[in-house]
Amino acid sequence: MVDLERTLTAKGMGMNAELTIQQVSERTRLSVYTLRYCERNELLEPIDRAANRHRRYSVIDMTLIEFLTKSRITGMSIR
Repeated sequence: MVDLERTLTAKGMGMNAELTIQQVSERTRLSVYTLRYCERNELLEPIDRAANRHRRYSVIDMTLIEFLTKSRITGMSIR
């Protein structure tokens, strides 16, 4: 289960924090593949990208990921 409070406050991150896909994967315990799947299948809005084209996840993205994770725990289908 995603602990959003831990995710946002870890290492002094605030509301304007941007995380790499690896950081999001570590904090949510979701694989990089799963995060890409969620974006590709429009479960998440397109993730912003840095100048080097690497994904940068925002606090809003993390909130949506937490919602999706909790929804799946209740048995909700991704459809």
